[in-house]
Amino acid sequence: MAMRWLCALLFAGCSSGTGGRRTSADGGPGDPIDAGPPAASCRIYVRTDAPDDTGDGTSWTTAKKSLVSASKLVGQRATPCDIWAKAGTYRLTEKEAASASSGFEVPWHASLYGGFAGAETSCDQRDWQKNETILSGEVLNADGGLKGTRSHVVRLGDLSRLDGFTITKGDAAGSSGSDPAGGGLTSIYNNTAATVANCKFTHNHATNMGGAIYFYSGTLTLLSCTFDSNDADVEGGAISSDTATLSMTDCLFTKNAAGSGGAVSLSRGTLTATNVVFSDNLSANQQHTGPNRYGGGLLSDASSYTLTNCLFVNNISSSTMIGPTAEGSAIDDWNSAASSKISNCTFYDPTLYDGGKIVRQGASFGNTITGQLTISQSIIWGANPGDQLGATGTTVTGSDVQMAGAGGTYPGTGNVNVDPAFDASFVATTSTCIGLGYTKK
Repeated sequence: MAMRWLCALLFAGCSSGTGGRRTSADGGPGDPIDAGPPAASCRIYVRTDAPDDTGDGTSWTTAKKSLVSASKLVGQRATPCDIWAKAGTYRLTEKEAASASSGFEVPWHASLYGGFAGAETSCDQRDWQKNETILSGEVLNADGGLKGTRSHVVRLGDLSRLDGFTITKGDAAGSSGSDPAGGGLTSIYNNTAATVANCKFTHNHATNMGGAIYFYSGTLTLLSCTFDSNDADVEGGAISSDTATLSMTDCLFTKNAAGSGGAVSLSRGTLTATNVVFSDNLSANQQHTGPNRYGGGLLSDASSYTLTNCLFVNNISSSTMIGPTAEGSAIDDWNSAASSKISNCTFYDPTLYDGGKIVRQGASFGNTITGQLTISQSIIWGANPGDQLGATGTTVTGSDVQMAGAGGTYPGTGNVNVDPAFDASFVATTSTCIGLGYTKK
């Protein structure tokens, strides 16, 4: 599905700058979004076109050639430090791959910024969209050829930040521990607090969970990130989060696939999502041979979530394609004792694949759901009327929910059953529905 109506948000700030701020091109009010980490006490420069790696890294002229070397310099500091990376593609050399535990590392309290042309003196001067800076899972041979991929492209330390990169071609295909999880990114240690901003994750894979990201415990904050065409054989085509606090703002998930949780798989944790779009994600892929297909957009297992101004469109959880069981083309909710909340969100699916938009699997599925799901000011609509909600313990108010045929309204105060007449951005134009559901930011 063409997503031309989605524009990327630009956050220019680094820790040495003024902090992230919407630009006028975004149509936003220019309010601060993320101020970033505290000012760094040092800065290391790195560029792929440096003649060699002998530079001390203290200027663009004497920049390091190896991002691994730059990270080691930063890791030796006891205070916050930045790495500025010039546009280009960064790969581990065969020698680095032999000694590195797994991919590039952002050390404790460090910030790694991409998007530089190579002459900037202020972080606000960079353009990470124009100056694409790629972290690749491919390994570079001595003769300049490519040899295999790494299990994780990037690993984040505590209080670290990754900002302004494309992360691609990670292949988490190991057989032990977290090796088969998080092809694009994972944390160095458990209980890590990290931020990822202005990044694109694309064409990463995991044989188990989290094609792009696997995050266990701790807190992960995602700002203005895109997840496109990532894949996991079991759960979380883009992200798998376990016993963690996950927060995302102004993000896009599109064309990700997994056995369950086509975009995001959440286990024993919490998710807060604001202004997030889930489009064309799939929990039924020819590569996925497990028996069940749950949550085309989001699989929530023993977790809670708060979704505000989010759009779920064209997501599929389908036994029609493969496998005997499919539920929740947008969201599938398991074993929840915590309360969850959906407000001003839109769920739309023009296809006729099975599963309802939002399904909470209670006693009839052998699960326990005691937490309440509250849905308000939202739109739940599609080509399969009457099968939009299969949600145990759910309260719906002030929302537009499509019902079978022309019959009635969904139980709850202030609900309606009116065609929202979406515009090209999936914003309702019918007078009864104006103010309900997702609003493009």
